[in-house]
Amino acid sequence: MGLGHEHTGDRLPGMTFNFRIAEANQRARLRRCIEFMEAGSWDEIYPVHPKKNTER
Repeated sequence: MGLGHEHTGDRLPGMTFNFRIAEANQRARLRRCIEFMEAGSWDEIYPVHPKKNTER
């Protein structure tokens, strides 16, 4: 557990962990909260991934 223990896996997209309990979710949520607090308008933060949100 801790910074630097995550790695990319072959079976799952994104970062994975070798632990049952990790603080990565809390760090990601805080990172997103900071984006909301520092943004000057909604246009700066939404949509997060414009290509993902328009490709359906």
